[in-house]
Amino acid sequence: MRKIIAILLIMLGVGEIYAYNVNSNSEEKSKETHSVIIEIDKLPSTIQEILFYEFKDYIVKSVEAKRINDNYIYEITLIDSENYEYTVYINDKGVILE
Repeated sequence: MRKIIAILLIMLGVGEIYAYNVNSNSEEKSKETHSVIIEIDKLPSTIQEILFYEFKDYIVKSVEAKRINDNYIYEITLIDSENYEYTVYINDKGVILE
């Protein structure tokens, strides 16, 4: 009787581990987010123009491009004259996101 209970408990544990792995893999695939750190001169011209005209008093510290379902969102970290950091998000069409 103890052997049967032990086998059932082992089978339930293996089944639970399998179900957890299947669910975690499907969640990872649905996000599909990729990010890459890029240099300022590699940005599209629309993004460079926005930085030049809208944020001319700031220094660009870093730029990270995130690809979400074939659309790019640029996470740009700026520093002002008092060394405060700001993060601005701009999509690939040149719209500043909040």
